[in-house]
Amino acid sequence: MRFIRMATHTEEFYRSPPPNFGELLAAHKGWLAEQKKSGRLIDAYLLAGNAQGDRNVFVWEFGSTDEIDKAVWEDPIGFTFKWEVYPAVDIFEHIDNVLPAFGHKG
Repeated sequence: MRFIRMATHTEEFYRSPPPNFGELLAAHKGWLAEQKKSGRLIDAYLLAGNAQGDRNVFVWEFGSTDEIDKAVWEDPIGFTFKWEVYPAVDIFEHIDNVLPAFGHKG
């Protein structure tokens, strides 16, 4: 099942980033590459120019909610983010689900 995970750094991060953040960021990059190679991470983006600061959007393939929780805690810089997680529905499946509500049989 696909999930969208959106992340923004915590206020604490902006006030006082970890002194070893460069090392943590390099570890984060390596961890993301492993997740991509394994097929769990589908895509990742930074929403440039976002008024709320840096906002990251990740598309994940998870088989269970336990996998979501594990991924949050495995991420070397996961503790510096506020996370929002949403299940993602394929747009064509969504339209097929909605059409009967409008009397259309598809």
